[in-house]
This record gives sequence, structure tokens and C-alpha cells, in this order.
Amino acid sequence: MITIPRIELDQNDYIQDQLQKYGTTLELSNYLWKKSPSNIGVTLYVGHDSHNLLLSFVVKEKYIRATYKEHLSNVFQDSCVEFFFRESEDPCYTNIEINPYGAALVAYGPQRQNRERRSIEYIKSLEIVTSYKDEEPYEGLWSITYHIPLGTIEENKIIYANAYKCGDLTLYPHYITLFKVDVEKPDFHRSEFFQPLRFL
Repeated sequence: MITIPRIELDQNDYIQDQLQKYGTTLELSNYLWKKSPSNIGVTLYVGHDSHNLLLSFVVKEKYIRATYKEHLSNVFQDSCVEFFFRESEDPCYTNIEINPYGAALVAYGPQRQNRERRSIEYIKSLEIVTSYKDEEPYEGLWSITYHIPLGTIEENKIIYANAYKCGDLTLYPHYITLFKVDVEKPDFHRSEFFQPLRFL
């Protein structure tokens, strides 16, 4: 089972640096449904600070697509990193989808249909940090770092999750996952394939 270590942070710490030093490193390595470009690589670093799940995606991607700048847009059409999770006793799950600009689509519900979109205030509480900037030359690497408030995180708490990288309208559409999703057609909204993550 994948474990999520506790990381001590102070106000001056840059979360991505601390996650890369002390967090659990996960490689998204399942290239599903289409022949994905071999030059796309995704690393996810995870940890927690007793109240928040901390995540940092680092993406190697030559041909990036970044068009949406507003939250609750169809960011999955851009280059996009996604984290879906549910708490152990909850039949519903949350999907968090973020493009290079840091624009996020977040929703909650038991299945793909009829999902309740989360508020802009909730999205702001994630404190999303992106490395991507329009005014700087893009050099093939971008990252997204944020945290998910979970209340008090007790030792051995378990959540069920999967992480994804996609880009429906990128030059080379692709579907990359942390845990395999064993269905015929592209569908990340399959919580039966979530796997347990345990907090230390």
C-alpha cells in the first residue's frame, strides 16, 4: 500500500521543494486507450501536514496546450493533471482537474453523471501554485502544487484515489494513470479502480 508521510512545514517553506525531499514519489506509468507519446512523463509527490494532503505534479511534455484561465472551465481539454479521491466511508468522490494555468475543475458525487461542482471559494482553498507563465519561454516542463484540506488527519487514515494526466485536445491526445483503469473506453470516473493510500 502506498503511504503518505507527514512533512513538517513552516511559513517560509516552498511545498514543492519539501515534497520532493521528504514526500512519497509516484510515477504515472499506465498509458491507456491510445498510443500516448513516449515523451510525456508525469511524477506525483505526496505528503501531508496533519491537516492537508499535499500534492505536486511535475510534467515533462513537449507539446503543451493551455487555453482556459478561469476555474470550472473544461480544463481537461488542455494539458491537464487530475487527482480523484474518496474518503473510506464516503460513497462519493472528488475530482480535481488542473491545467498549466492553474485553472481548476472540481466536482463531487458518486459517479460521472450529476456531479456537483465545488465553489470558487473551495478551489481557492486549494492554494494552487503553477510553474507555467505565458511571458516566459516554455522549456518542456511544468508543475502544479496544491493542498487538499481534510481536517485533522489521524495516523493510519486511509483514502482511496487515482491520479491522471490527459489532454483531450492536445496535439497528441493521451490518457496516463497512476493505477490502471481496466475498461475499454477512456473513463477516469471509475472509482472501483481507486487504490488505498495510507497516512503515516
